[in-house]
Amino acid sequence: MSPEAPRALETECDNSPVRVSYFVVTKNRAPYLRQALANVREFFEPQDELIVIDGGSTDGTVELVQQNRDIVSVFVSEPDSWEGHAVNKALFLARGRFVKPISDDDYFYPDAMRRLVAMGEAHPEIDFIHANGEMWSVIDGEPQFERFYVERRDGLRSSPQPDSTGCDLGFLVRRRTLFKTGGISPGYASVDGDWHCKLIEAGCRIRHLDLNLYRWTRYPHSGVMAIDKMALSHWMMALRLRKWKKFYGIDPRVAASITGLDKIPGGLAFQYAIFLIFKIWWSNARILLIPPAFCVYSVRLAGQAWRRLARSLRWRRRKLRPRVGGADASPPFTGELY
Repeated sequence: MSPEAPRALETECDNSPVRVSYFVVTKNRAPYLRQALANVREFFEPQDELIVIDGGSTDGTVELVQQNRDIVSVFVSEPDSWEGHAVNKALFLARGRFVKPISDDDYFYPDAMRRLVAMGEAHPEIDFIHANGEMWSVIDGEPQFERFYVERRDGLRSSPQPDSTGCDLGFLVRRRTLFKTGGISPGYASVDGDWHCKLIEAGCRIRHLDLNLYRWTRYPHSGVMAIDKMALSHWMMALRLRKWKKFYGIDPRVAASITGLDKIPGGLAFQYAIFLIFKIWWSNARILLIPPAFCVYSVRLAGQAWRRLARSLRWRRRKLRPRVGGADASPPFTGELY
């Protein structure tokens, strides 16, 4: 019996007959999931698949999914240890050329979603595209527009140290990248942040798409409302991405706990020393000792002041004449890659 020909897994992913593997993780949020499934129908194509990972709901979620089996390709209902556990199930079940997270309580603009996927198909050299969206808050029981979720400066570039990690509602990721990144790590409340960090650490080709894709509403039940857990995740990501200013700006005791220095004798004192040295250097010494650094610092401050003034003027114009929603929302959403 002749040996089988060697397989090329990444090529198989890129040539999969399934275009996009949309996936949603949920538990006991049937009213929201009903709206989410109706939203998916607005942009779902026959060559796509939808994966629903349910954490063992008891509120009628199973019956709701059964009613929508014409678009639900894979349905899993069993307890999960944590949110990333559920996301990992979806990632390892996906068969598409792209994987796209879908939340169970937010809205995606159909035209914008089609443009995002089309951009991914038009640029096979890009591993990960991140698009923008809107942030809404619940005030007095009613969702109200807060601001656009816009990346600082020009958005994400291929640099290993971008300005910030993004919201997974804007993610479009090639499935082949999973061979480099694996799944979501335990211990991260910010699942999307950990995934984004892994894409950066793996050297994936990343671009930002200036497109208004989603409407993200921060409900009382939203994971982002667990402020302490989210802050811990963000500090851990700052350490991973070497954002020293952000990391050493926190309580040295927290920094020692994250780095593990609190487990060794004198470790906390060492962390305090690093904290003080960094603070002194960042605030004073580097300016006084190195004249070029003072010039750079002054120019940076002037640039920040100018950007804040420009943002303030744009915000006032938006408040006077707001245009919210869809792929054709007001500037700065140009639909361009950065």
